[in-house]
Amino acid sequence: PIASVGKRLQPFTYSKPKAFLKIAGKRLIDHILIKLKKTFPKETNICFIVGYKKRQITDYLKNNHSDYFNLHFVEQEPLGYEADTPFFSGIGDAILLAKDYANNDDIFVFFSDRLPLEDYSQVLLNFHEDICDGVINVRQVSNPKYYGVVEIDENGIVRTIIEKPEIPKSNFAVSGSYLLGMSVTPRLFKLLNEQSTIPLENGQEHEITPIIQQLIEEGFKFKTHE
Repeated sequence: PIASVGKRLQPFTYSKPKAFLKIAGKRLIDHILIKLKKTFPKETNICFIVGYKKRQITDYLKNNHSDYFNLHFVEQEPLGYEADTPFFSGIGDAILLAKDYANNDDIFVFFSDRLPLEDYSQVLLNFHEDICDGVINVRQVSNPKYYGVVEIDENGIVRTIIEKPEIPKSNFAVSGSYLLGMSVTPRLFKLLNEQSTIPLENGQEHEITPIIQQLIEEGFKFKTHE
């Protein structure tokens, strides 16, 4: 997903998407894709869910990364506008838009506004070494109530995942990526589709975290990678 406005980063995102903000001289999205190139083979398919500043994003990525990746773009339509700035229905609905590219296969979801992992291959290794349905990248934070928070058992299995809890059960926050196996993706997209029909009240979004929590309650097994 790369559709959102990044209101908390305004005024820096008035003229550019937040994935284009530079860190150490490189755009955030470049940091991510450079790391992905070290893990995934040439011609790997990547589907970007675009919205805010979509032309900037599509033009830049086509000009700078289409020589390595097979790039696909799907637009997430705004839910509405506030002072001429679009707002969207959430990460859950964004991921649902990529359903046709998943093909009931393993999928790797990464957030374009987070710094990348040092080594994405370790996430893949964790997934293939352990019998699980998915791997959630996490990190320890000092203010977990502002994040999706996971509670983990002694074996690294996710017990619960809650979006921005008032009283967090741990300080492990979701940090940038989910690896979801083909064992879980059909059910995942079915639940995302059901969620997308639920009306949203002011300020609400359709998140991915309650869907993952429902999958856990249904018996699917998720591990973490820190």
